[in-house]
Amino acid sequence: MTNAAGLSDQQNVAIVVNATLAPIAELFATPTNGTAPFRSDFDASASVANATGGLTFAWQFGDGATAGNSPTVSHTYNAPGTYNAIVTVSNSAGLSDQQAVAIVVNAPPSGNCTLLAHESFDYPANAALHGRNGGFGFQLPWVVQNDNNSVPGYQTVSGSLSSGGLSVSGNHASGGTDFLSAGRRLSTDAGSPFANFIAPGSDAIGSATNGAELWLGVIIRKDTDDDSEVSLSLHSQDLLE
Repeated sequence: MTNAAGLSDQQNVAIVVNATLAPIAELFATPTNGTAPFRSDFDASASVANATGGLTFAWQFGDGATAGNSPTVSHTYNAPGTYNAIVTVSNSAGLSDQQAVAIVVNAPPSGNCTLLAHESFDYPANAALHGRNGGFGFQLPWVVQNDNNSVPGYQTVSGSLSSGGLSVSGNHASGGTDFLSAGRRLSTDAGSPFANFIAPGSDAIGSATNGAELWLGVIIRKDTDDDSEVSLSLHSQDLLE
């Protein structure tokens, strides 16, 4: 500014304009391949908003199906193929980002299948699993580690077990405490249903195939939200005592 005497002075002020950044989408899928019908769990909760307020989520699974505003979703693919699952995340400034993951769904095996072993858990309800000896294709009864027969624990349950649109016929077993294992030995005797799939001099099922494929069908469902692990393993060792 200048006064009447022609003298002047000036002051500066800094103006900072903050640019609003687009969000960053992060997407994880587990698992990413399997046999139809195939379920995958999607998680975009690690996405970054880069703005005040939260994020919104829009899902496209590549098979025509969509899902609404949730950072975690599950989807079942009923037909074989390769699908591009996409999540679009948007922040409060109206900016968005996308992330995609490929899902590979294989066709189920064709032709007739022969059951070599089957356990329908046709036992009294709420009975200890240890020592039960039903079904067929097994060499020994059920064994719970340390010969544990506590109830609640590994026990029989009336009714089918289902998970993700799949279900088993017959009843099922539940439980398991104190990190105990439970298992049952498949029959490897000369006259067992698995005899044609055991090579001479071996006791390993699958060491011979005779041009056939062996499939194992099991549903394991974890109903508790904690860090304990639930797993299935096939091996030739006895359970730990």
